[in-house]
Amino acid sequence: ALAPAPAPAAPVRPADPKADAKTQDVLSYLALVPERRTQRILYGQYAASEACCSAQEKGRRGFEVNVESVEKETGRTPAIIGIDYNEWDFAQKTLVRDYDELNRLAIPYANGGSLIAVGYHAANPWTGGYWSSGGCPGAFGDLVDPSKPVHTAWRKQIEKVADGLAQLQRAKATVLWRPFLEMNADAKWWWQVCRPTPAEFRAVWKDMFDYFTVERGLHNLLWVYAAVTQVGSNRPALELYPGRDVVDVAGYDTYHDYPEWPDYPAWKRLGKVLAYTERGPHATDGRSRVYADLLDGVEKHGWDISYFQAWGGSSRPAENPGGLDMLKDPRVAEQA
Repeated sequence: ALAPAPAPAAPVRPADPKADAKTQDVLSYLALVPERRTQRILYGQYAASEACCSAQEKGRRGFEVNVESVEKETGRTPAIIGIDYNEWDFAQKTLVRDYDELNRLAIPYANGGSLIAVGYHAANPWTGGYWSSGGCPGAFGDLVDPSKPVHTAWRKQIEKVADGLAQLQRAKATVLWRPFLEMNADAKWWWQVCRPTPAEFRAVWKDMFDYFTVERGLHNLLWVYAAVTQVGSNRPALELYPGRDVVDVAGYDTYHDYPEWPDYPAWKRLGKVLAYTERGPHATDGRSRVYADLLDGVEKHGWDISYFQAWGGSSRPAENPGGLDMLKDPRVAEQA
């Protein structure tokens, strides 16, 4: 089991005031992980998507390739299991619109003590296309305007998501819920095409927050704001931050071959748990030391990072030099 964290000087309050006791305890635990001398960062491993991009990321096969292989290689189970409610096949009309299979694969890990991290690559509600498809004939704020047709399409989509998260709640699984991930990256319709203002982004995030927590009674969620570090045409990472009242964890998806955290002091001032919400090498040629250098880099810079989620396939720690040694390092918390 994970080593216990020290008792907090004061309770860490979840954004959801009705968060269940387990979820409150998990947030307090995450907040104090970086203060420990050993097991001071949690290892998460992306497992699978409902419908994604390659055979190695789908359902049962994804768990075999990305998680079960880690257990065989190290004899240990990741502290965080990552799944994605991905709408990749939506445009081809082949998507099974529920998350039952993916949840059934994840729930045994939750029962065994792992946290479940759920990302959401939402389908484009205007076009019916997948998450990277273009088309945004209105404003981003139209998603929460009942007078707009897109509001109905969007609500139907997140109703199914809420159904999936409710299944995890019934299984007593605390979820690191990561919507609108990489919201500053050009690859996603929620930024690439719609270009929301900060006020619009907060309104849509807050509407989802209220719908899930108040209307649907989902109190097992820790809300994760996750930007991306890549530079170029991306928006400043914190420009769309929706506010401390609706966020529990803040972090970066980063795919570089060295430890990085742009503008760390600004992130630290948020007063939130910080995490590498996705982590992997820039080049997937099996030669990156991204994991071998991760722990020393975090310590060198004094970054308080509670967990990292390694991506799958060729981004797995086992596929890159020093990755398996890192997983056995006493500074890394995995489940026994």
